[in-house]
Amino acid sequence: MKKTFVWAAIIAFAGLTSCGKKAEKKDEPVKDTTSTVSQDQKTPAGVLSGTLSLTQNVVEPGEEIKLNFTATAVEGNNPWVGIIPSNAPHGSADKNDEVDIGYKYLDGKTDGELIFIAPSDTGSFDFRLNSSAEDKKEVASVSFRIKGPANTKIEISTDKKSYAKGEKMIVTFRSLVTWDGNAWIGLIPAATKHGKAEDADAVDLGYKYLEKRSKGSFEFTAPSESGKYSFRMFDAEKGKEVKSVDFSVD
Repeated sequence: MKKTFVWAAIIAFAGLTSCGKKAEKKDEPVKDTTSTVSQDQKTPAGVLSGTLSLTQNVVEPGEEIKLNFTATAVEGNNPWVGIIPSNAPHGSADKNDEVDIGYKYLDGKTDGELIFIAPSDTGSFDFRLNSSAEDKKEVASVSFRIKGPANTKIEISTDKKSYAKGEKMIVTFRSLVTWDGNAWIGLIPAATKHGKAEDADAVDLGYKYLEKRSKGSFEFTAPSESGKYSFRMFDAEKGKEVKSVDFSVD
C-alpha cells in the first residue's frame, strides 16, 4: 500500500540527487538578477523572468512555508525554486543546485503557491528561482529566517467531534522534526487496536505524511459509513502510535 509507493519515491529522489537532479535542463540563456524582477523591467522574448514573495519571513524549524511565485512561460524551460543558505553566492543555478536543502519545479505554471517545510536548522535562508536554460541563471530570490527552538509538543485535534458523511474534516497537529520523514496521520476505525503502525496501516481509510513538519493541519473527508473513528499519529512508517483523537460520523 503506502509503503511500496514511498520507497519508490525515495529511491527516485535519491537517484535525482546523486546524478545531479537538474542536469537535464536545456533552453535559452536567462537574464541574471538576484532579486524580484519589477513589472516595468523589460525582458527579451524567450528569456525567463519571475518574482518570489512571502507573507511570513520568520518561521520555526519544521514549520510550513507558503511561497508565492510568478514566472514567464518559456518553451522547454522548467524553472525550479530551491531553499539555499543565504551566505551562498547568488547568480548561478548550478551553484544553487550544489547547496540546496530542498527544491520544487514550477512544472509549467506561471503563477501560484509552493509549499515548503522549513529545515530543522536555524539561520538565514533564501528561496531562489532558477532557470533550466543552458547557462542556468538565478532569476529571483527572497530571504527568510528560521528562528527559535524546535517544537517539543505532540498534539492532534479535530475541528469538530462529529461529522456528517462526506464532510470536510480539519486535523491540526504538532509533532517533532526529529521523527522519520514518513511519520504519518491515519484515519482509522476506532475499534482497531491501538499501538502499532502496521495494524493501523492495514485498515486506514486515508493518511497523510508529516514530512518533517513541526506543526500544521490536514484536510480529510469523513467516511461514507456512520460509526466511531480516530485520527492516529505515528512517528515513522512502521513506528509506534504517539497520539490519537476520536470522533464520530453520523
